[in-house]
Amino acid sequence: MTFEEIAKKAMDLTQAESEAVAKKVITEYETALKAMNEQLKEVYATVLSGVKPEDYFNQATKYNRLTMLIEDLQKKYLATAKTIGKETMQAAESAIANSYYRNTYAINWASAQGVFVEIPQSVIDVSVYGTQEAWAIIKDSKTFGVSEEYLPQSGTLLEQLLVKRNAEVIAQIEQTVRLGLIAGDSYVKTAKKIKAIMETDAWKALRIVNTETHRNMMAGQYANAQAMRRKGLEARRKIV
Repeated sequence: MTFEEIAKKAMDLTQAESEAVAKKVITEYETALKAMNEQLKEVYATVLSGVKPEDYFNQATKYNRLTMLIEDLQKKYLATAKTIGKETMQAAESAIANSYYRNTYAINWASAQGVFVEIPQSVIDVSVYGTQEAWAIIKDSKTFGVSEEYLPQSGTLLEQLLVKRNAEVIAQIEQTVRLGLIAGDSYVKTAKKIKAIMETDAWKALRIVNTETHRNMMAGQYANAQAMRRKGLEARRKIV
């Protein structure tokens, strides 16, 4: 095998790990949507059974039922969002670490040398989370150092992306349920609207997974090249 083939294999393996996480994200959304639909259906079948559509909202607001329904739906979404957030962060951490070590193997194979430098957790933290604390740890590093290569081009950190999206979806769920009851919408119509919200959010979640894992794969290659140079190997990155 050539160095290019080994390097490509390393990238393919890391990409496959990202795709596995994407499948988990889809499963989590499907499970959450099913639970939310069951909760909504129960309210329509009990609280609103035999009630005229124009009276849906007034009936639902009695005894704090509407508030409890909305809170239950939001809790189900947030539980899923929390799980997906953890999966996304773990995928990003794995992407930079696995890319780094697989490139270490490829370079050592090509150069017939046994050079090994462990990637510090601080470098992973800088690339994945970008916190000031992590930057403070590596800023004086003679092996890795501070570099914009570890930052997302958008300037928005991963945790910020996740938190912002969650808040938007929570507001959309509440608005959809309230307006649906005011308009006298059926269970089927309201459920379809919530499904649309969840599908859009799932697409955004998948985009974040793909973007962050790919970015951290590149960061892993960059960190590896830095480490190899500091060990005396002439390493260059080639964009194909």
